[in-house]
Amino acid sequence: MLEERNIIFFQPFYFPDGGSAPKDKFFIVLKDIGDETLLASLPTSKFQLPNTIDVTHGCISDEELRICTYCFKANKIISEDESWSFQKDTFLQGFRLKEYEKGLLTSIYKFEGVDFEILGKLSQAEYDNIVACFRNSKTVKRAYRRLFGANI
Repeated sequence: MLEERNIIFFQPFYFPDGGSAPKDKFFIVLKDIGDETLLASLPTSKFQLPNTIDVTHGCISDEELRICTYCFKANKIISEDESWSFQKDTFLQGFRLKEYEKGLLTSIYKFEGVDFEILGKLSQAEYDNIVACFRNSKTVKRAYRRLFGANI
């Protein structure tokens, strides 16, 4: 379940901080950090960009405005097997990347088809574009940029 590039749908997702009510969420595994941790993003379709920025598929970055997001345009196929897309414009936000404990996730979400569904795996090209977007942005934590191969 927790392999890099996996697109997962949790029903519901329990936020680790406990501050938000559980809700159904998409989850994209971006980096396997080691035996215990992974780096992931919870994509959102509820994201507003300034009117001066065109919303196109791919990396949207503006260092002056402190914006680094990766946009999946609605209905654009992003999976390796060319079968899956988001139904709405959906965004990965660089400042919202987060580390998750593998043990905690596998203890909460035990049953595929009940607790979660693996929707597909990001295509290699899509994944590489996401990594390049976040690796090159100063709005992303330095530790995460290093995980993506930045020489900083």
